[in-house]
Amino acid sequence: MKNFSLLFLLLIGGAVYAQGIEGIWRTGELLTYRVKEQYVMTFVNRNDETVEVALYGNFIVFKDDGTFTSNYAAPCGNDCFTSSEGVFTYKGQDQVVLTLHQVEQSGTCSSSRVETVELGVYDIQREKDRLLLSKHKK
Repeated sequence: MKNFSLLFLLLIGGAVYAQGIEGIWRTGELLTYRVKEQYVMTFVNRNDETVEVALYGNFIVFKDDGTFTSNYAAPCGNDCFTSSEGVFTYKGQDQVVLTLHQVEQSGTCSSSRVETVELGVYDIQREKDRLLLSKHKK
């Protein structure tokens, strides 16, 4: 029974950790050099029939390889399009460190900044299809 309890705890712990932030998320704010206290994101279900319409706006993609991209997309090509790239690393099961490598703008605006900046440690909270990344308070 003791071994069963230990195995159960290990499996549950692994399952909790496996529920990371990887995926495509719609967000109100892109990851840029302006550090935000909180990012609120909604999971984009790629199997959803409305996904084509849903792909306009701000998005963050956390990839399995520990990199992320965030970008703005519009239904027309006449806008200022911002995109950024960086990496994320887990710090325990409920925190992530976000590091930005570059931000680019194109379209009706044009600028680029390539600089590695650690945005900080964020606490991870999941609520069904929502993800909240809140700046960790020391």
